[in-house]
Amino acid sequence: LDTMRERLIVGKSTSTQRKIEIYSQGVKAKLKHAEYAQSQLRELASQGDYETTDPTFPCNDRIHFYTDSFFAFLYSTLDVIAQVANQALELRIDERQDSFARVITPLHISPPVQRLFTQLSNKHIYKHLDKYRNCSTHRRQVYMRIETLTVEETAGYSSTDRQLTVSRKYTLCDDPLSLNPKTSKDRELISYTAEMLKKVKTEISKIARQL
Repeated sequence: LDTMRERLIVGKSTSTQRKIEIYSQGVKAKLKHAEYAQSQLRELASQGDYETTDPTFPCNDRIHFYTDSFFAFLYSTLDVIAQVANQALELRIDERQDSFARVITPLHISPPVQRLFTQLSNKHIYKHLDKYRNCSTHRRQVYMRIETLTVEETAGYSSTDRQLTVSRKYTLCDDPLSLNPKTSKDRELISYTAEMLKKVKTEISKIARQL
């Protein structure tokens, strides 16, 4: 992204250079925020309500909070990279109305970039991210199935009298917009969000190299 920014500001007006720099930094910031949210999900998934330090905001509530945050920030990276494209390619879209979806249509002036944006918009990863983000931002909490496994060991075989282990598995629903959610695709929260983050970062890198 830094290489992209340095390349794109060459020959641009001072005002455009400043906007490209600001939005390029914005993409980096949003990715960091998504990474942080995902790291918090990993940590929380290994805990339980019995370990929380704040009983008014239990573990499951925090899981939902960081899940919503993850989808919001990750989707936002696409909107902000669209702002970079708007400035770099001089698409003249009103910044207040620009977005990932909005920027696709006028990109006919740069076919390679248009192809990348269009291809991404048709990929499952984008469609799933769009649905989860839409649900968590505009509708309701994303449905999850929560499975709790408690393992208790026979006393006397370790340094303590009782070994108790509690683990939880959080599974995202297949379609967050459905009022009859199913989890048949087994989208385990931690691995699924990690894979989604990895794929979006790859797509952002492709666009950054092509702009």
